[in-house]
Amino acid sequence: MARGRQSNYDTLVKPHLDKIREWRKTGATVEQICDALGVGVSTFMTYKKNNQELQDAYKKGTTEFVFEL
Repeated sequence: MARGRQSNYDTLVKPHLDKIREWRKTGATVEQICDALGVGVSTFMTYKKNNQELQDAYKKGTTEFVFEL
């Protein structure tokens, strides 16, 4: 069976989950993360809503940032 085209999430966001966690850990905003990834804020928020691994990376980075303050 032929595979379809990868989604933008798979190519633009998923490979950078560790970076997203680190960026949040250093206090990066959603807008800054989106600029770095090359995706729009609304698209990023949709990806975050639909992908548990992105939710986890984002939340962990936020928690680590708050803990360090």
